[in-house]
Amino acid sequence: MCSPWSCYARRSRGWPPIYAWLLYTGFDRTRSWFKYGMRLFILALVCEVPYDMVTFGPDHLFDFRSQNPVFGLVVALVVMVLLDAVEDLKTGVRVTLSVLLVIIGLLWDVLLRVGQSQAILNIGSLTLGFCVIYYYLHRRENTMMLTAATLGAVSGIAPGFGVAFLHYRNGELGYRHFWTPWVFYAVYPAILLACACMAL
Repeated sequence: MCSPWSCYARRSRGWPPIYAWLLYTGFDRTRSWFKYGMRLFILALVCEVPYDMVTFGPDHLFDFRSQNPVFGLVVALVVMVLLDAVEDLKTGVRVTLSVLLVIIGLLWDVLLRVGQSQAILNIGSLTLGFCVIYYYLHRRENTMMLTAATLGAVSGIAPGFGVAFLHYRNGELGYRHFWTPWVFYAVYPAILLACACMAL
């Protein structure tokens, strides 16, 4: 029988495409990427202790063998901001710097072991991969979705579920109240805390 966290992790493996899309959309629409990034960073810090407790056991309040997947969102956001910064450079320089930035982001995820213990796959690297696909292919819907689904398939997750949700989106804002986004910030730590309580 699986632990509460491992059961949750297995069921949520198809969601990185959606998390990455929400991150890309937030990056594309935000008025301040710095404030957006700070909110994600604070969320990552808040999630770390319950993540370590449910991943490595209730007696592990801090464990550096793996970091929670929200840090992967922070890394992906930083990479997209830097990709945007080099967008106006000459083609050769832009391509070279863009490749280097993506590689640095991937190394950052690997060295921090972002989401590493959830599966053999590094969730941070996968999130960054989806974000790069959305960043460069967002104007070519079918190519973007096919590429995202292929990345998910070769990574061993269930890509059809998350990508299908994205493909049938209508592009409209899904909430009307100013406080609704804050509810979404609270969902992940709430799930972690619930799993941590079940693991005690």
